[in-house]
Amino acid sequence: MYAVTRISLGAALLVAVATAAAAPASAQWQRFTDQRGDVASSIDVHSVRVVNGTPDVHGVKIVVQQKTLLAGDQGTVWIDTDRANPGPEFKVDWIANTDAFGLLKVDTFKDPGTIVNCPGLRIRSDEYAAGDHSTIRIPRSGLDRPSDVRVSVKMTRTDAGHNRVDWAPGTRGFYAWVGRG
Repeated sequence: MYAVTRISLGAALLVAVATAAAAPASAQWQRFTDQRGDVASSIDVHSVRVVNGTPDVHGVKIVVQQKTLLAGDQGTVWIDTDRANPGPEFKVDWIANTDAFGLLKVDTFKDPGTIVNCPGLRIRSDEYAAGDHSTIRIPRSGLDRPSDVRVSVKMTRTDAGHNRVDWAPGTRGFYAWVGRG
């Protein structure tokens, strides 16, 4: 009986260690879905994934998945980092296959913002890359080292003179808070 208990405890410990090693240590991320088909355009947002610090992501990573990423699609992500202040504190703007406008400090959704010096900010939005998504990586230092973050996304495209807009999760709304990993 003693040998069986010893082997069982050893096996249980081995399983616990293997499970802990396989799980991402201190990873905090969330994938949010958005209504499909609510905008008849390439910019129809399907999902937004927020990663708030993992062993391989030392800042905040936001992935905006849309119907079809095309050159000229415009994106803005507002980032809320202060639970006591209901609005955004930062935003990032870009246009697929052309330009990124950097990280901006804002007080409201309508605030044009002031430029934040943020070495390491990376935005990739390329219609020729695999997957129809834009990826934004922001070093934690550029966001005043927040513990929790939440985001609001706006994608815009002008088709045949018509301005198409898709907000995720809704106009000037935020997804749930994602804690720091």
